[in-house]
Amino acid sequence: KFTESGTVQMNVRRDRDLLLIEVHDTGIGMSEEMQDSLFQPFSQNDISRSRAQGGTGIGLVLSKRLSELLGGELALKASRKAVGSTFTVTLPGLGEIDMTSDSNSSSATKDARAPLPLQDVRILVAEDVIDNQDLFRIVLESAGAVVEIVENGEEAVRRATTDKFDAILMDVQMPLLDGLSATRKIRAAGGTLPIIALTAHAMPEEVAKSKAAGCDDHVSKPITANNLISSIVRHLGRSH
Repeated sequence: KFTESGTVQMNVRRDRDLLLIEVHDTGIGMSEEMQDSLFQPFSQNDISRSRAQGGTGIGLVLSKRLSELLGGELALKASRKAVGSTFTVTLPGLGEIDMTSDSNSSSATKDARAPLPLQDVRILVAEDVIDNQDLFRIVLESAGAVVEIVENGEEAVRRATTDKFDAILMDVQMPLLDGLSATRKIRAAGGTLPIIALTAHAMPEEVAKSKAAGCDDHVSKPITANNLISSIVRHLGRSH
């Protein structure tokens, strides 16, 4: 969210196990026609003004996709030209998180917190779509992982056979060398680390192709943070 002049306000509240976030700005607003392409990259309306603000619209796209990856939803609540816009984010699964936690809480309490599920796990992400790269980095690093990203299958093979990683997230469709071919080469070179295929296809034959290529698991879209982390944890033999 941005505004050339005025304010950006954010309200956060809980509703049982849901975290509800509302963001309102006094920016340029949008007509109904402009809202149709709202969540498309680089579609932020009034391009000349958005460039002056450094806005491309990609931040909103990433926010929506990150919300979905976390099992939530981002939506436009209201917008009027020259008045401003209001967006809402709903995130599930907060359990008993204390929304009033004090930053001066004792060190003993902090030390008692459970370790992150992927603490210090080195993960190679092979993904050619920049938006997805950013999303995977945010989710995995938030879980404690150390993340390296490559954008094609050839680079994935090179890094996997020369560097030490604990697991690989392998997009099936990539340039230069696809994910399944890259997996075969890694296995042929003696690589035994867990490789998890990432794909838009959940058909049984697609899962079979991934397993035949040497993948340990197959995570299909819509991918959620919980499913992704659970798969990695399971194949590393960790508790989640």
